[in-house]
Amino acid sequence: MRRHTKTSCNIGIFVIILSSYFLSQNPTKKIEPSDFLKPSNKLAISPFILLDEDHNSRIILVEKRSQRLFVLNKQKDSIVAERSYLCSTGKVSGNKKRSGDLKTPEGIYFLNEKIDSSALPPKYGAGAYVLDYPNGFDQIIKRKGYGIWIHGTNEPERLEKSMDTRGCVIVKDEDFIDLAQYVELYKTPVVIVDEVQYRNIEYVNRDKKETMEFLENWKVSWQSKSLENYIKLYSKDFRRKKMNIQSYRSYKKRLFRKYDWIKLRLSNIQIFRNPQYIVINFIQEYSADTYSDFGVKQLFLIKENNSFRIIKENWTEIQN
Repeated sequence: MRRHTKTSCNIGIFVIILSSYFLSQNPTKKIEPSDFLKPSNKLAISPFILLDEDHNSRIILVEKRSQRLFVLNKQKDSIVAERSYLCSTGKVSGNKKRSGDLKTPEGIYFLNEKIDSSALPPKYGAGAYVLDYPNGFDQIIKRKGYGIWIHGTNEPERLEKSMDTRGCVIVKDEDFIDLAQYVELYKTPVVIVDEVQYRNIEYVNRDKKETMEFLENWKVSWQSKSLENYIKLYSKDFRRKKMNIQSYRSYKKRLFRKYDWIKLRLSNIQIFRNPQYIVINFIQEYSADTYSDFGVKQLFLIKENNSFRIIKENWTEIQN
């Protein structure tokens, strides 16, 4: 597959990925796909901690074990499967680690580009959506590979074989066309798991509280230009492009001095969890007295001395 670069954008989606240190204390319960339609006040679908209150937003969930792609929507306190498509994933089971291993990655991803069928060979059918694999966490743990897509096919019989791709997720052309009405580039999350599980709501609420507190602390420290409090949220091993934590501190110090005031507006907050990290996704609007921007930002957090710290961050401007 071809490599694709991200285009620039005007609506910002901010993503924070947190290292998960509590997994051994959070037992999960296996469920069947049909159980999506069975709400519970004690259990929640494992990847979901906080969902966007905008009922027009959707979540794509791929379960490799059942070879199904679900389109999920939040309705009050329940998760409803609006669509369920037969899909096919990588020929080799397990989580993707390197290029050419024929595995479909498992994690939290976002769709950052749509490729029309006219720009693709016939085997991709009605078109393709490009996933942001490897995401920032994948890069930290040195997962390799590229070109993981959700796409159609001109050979619908492949869907009957199951696990028949080199790592992509394929669906029938008519299902790919139907899926388009639910997709918003950079905003629609794609959660890929081997098998969906339920999780005790007590743990879900605890994760929600901790991640929201971290997010608020980060926001307040940035807006108040409190350099020391802001830098404390970053790991000693933090890297951004060619900057280490010392050079990044100097860079932020210059920016804090440059602007008289800084304001952040966060909305459409979503929080997702997989076995290795938590993702907080929200729309961010940044403004200062002489500058403003919108874009996709990703912060990747690990645990250092029992506290979350940012190990890496990415920024991508996007357009409406």
